[in-house]
Amino acid sequence: MLAAEALAAGLDTPALCELAGLPRNADTRDIRDAFEQALSEAGIELPDPGLARRHALRRLAARLLHGEIAPADLASDDWWETEAETAEERSFVSLLPAVRVPRVHQVRAGA
Repeated sequence: MLAAEALAAGLDTPALCELAGLPRNADTRDIRDAFEQALSEAGIELPDPGLARRHALRRLAARLLHGEIAPADLASDDWWETEAETAEERSFVSLLPAVRVPRVHQVRAGA
């Protein structure tokens, strides 16, 4: 979706076109490769992972405010682990549920 938005905004590179055409269930390595190539073709440096995660967090907050996602969608990732730098980021992160996968206990069949 972001790739299509970038194309609509006038940013046009071969890799961006490829990225926009990838299906949602495409291999994550293919998506990452196309994304990095699109950035390179556009002359944009890939941000460090911490900064990229903070930008994603801010986009997530904006999508929540605009009703594009439900509050339950916030529990789909480890956002609560994000190293927030501003008061606004810390406030938002503090509202996110800390989702942990519960341990599965093996059930023994009775004899």
